[in-house]
Amino acid sequence: MEWDKLWTINKKIIDPMCPRHTAVIEEQRVPLTLTNGPEQPFVRIIQRHKKHEGAGEKATTYTNRIWIDHADAESISVNEEITLMDWGNAIVKEIEKDQDGKVTHLSGVLHLEGSVKTTKLKFTWLPDTSELVNLTLVDFDYLITKKKVSLHLWTLELFVLSLFKRVQLCDSLKLVYFENFSC
Repeated sequence: MEWDKLWTINKKIIDPMCPRHTAVIEEQRVPLTLTNGPEQPFVRIIQRHKKHEGAGEKATTYTNRIWIDHADAESISVNEEITLMDWGNAIVKEIEKDQDGKVTHLSGVLHLEGSVKTTKLKFTWLPDTSELVNLTLVDFDYLITKKKVSLHLWTLELFVLSLFKRVQLCDSLKLVYFENFSC
């Protein structure tokens, strides 16, 4: 079977049922402080997959300090309106950088009445809470072409929410903006 056919089948069967999880690359995360964000974290139950209700629900924690990926933080300008996925819009008011010009911290305000449709930058995020756990992804590339499996092909250290601890061996899952994985 050709790879494109395999991926098409994969997308039809696995993708609709895979629960979605959000992850942020551990070494390349940037805090975003929302000055008018909720001082006390609160949890809202939302769908795991927007297009497939059968994937179930997930608990999302909202707080005034969140993590976003460094690559996303680098693309933001001062006073730019962004969309925080599954939350709403925010306006970035300050960008702090280190001596090398790398973004180290963002400050902004929630602008929930803003339109998600009009923002060009839409980011996934994680709350800055003790609920985060480390996760290591290993990509084995195309195993069929390998005579010997090596764990050093590609690894990535991520943070995900602690609800990820409920994932069982052989479960399929999708990390938003990453690929499908099996545990």
